[in-house]
Amino acid sequence: MRERAAIRERVLKPGTIEFGVNAVACMVRNFSEQGAALDVSSSFGLPDYFTLVLTLEGRRFSARVIWRQDMRIGVALESSSYEATRAKRPC
Repeated sequence: MRERAAIRERVLKPGTIEFGVNAVACMVRNFSEQGAALDVSSSFGLPDYFTLVLTLEGRRFSARVIWRQDMRIGVALESSSYEATRAKRPC
């Protein structure tokens, strides 16, 4: 079994999977800055790369699907546009 680079926190947060002009609601079940597990109504038709939006926080991440199992997918989070925007702001 592969070990994760960071411990994931169990959460129950609404999210949105965005790709192209499409958006699919999801529920974030666990989360770290490196990855997450998402519950979806169906993983059929979801691309391997998409933007994950944490709805309540307004944070956006580039995500890559690592695994799929029924109505749950595991993703690696490659970048956060929220963090990138904060880093560019002058002090």
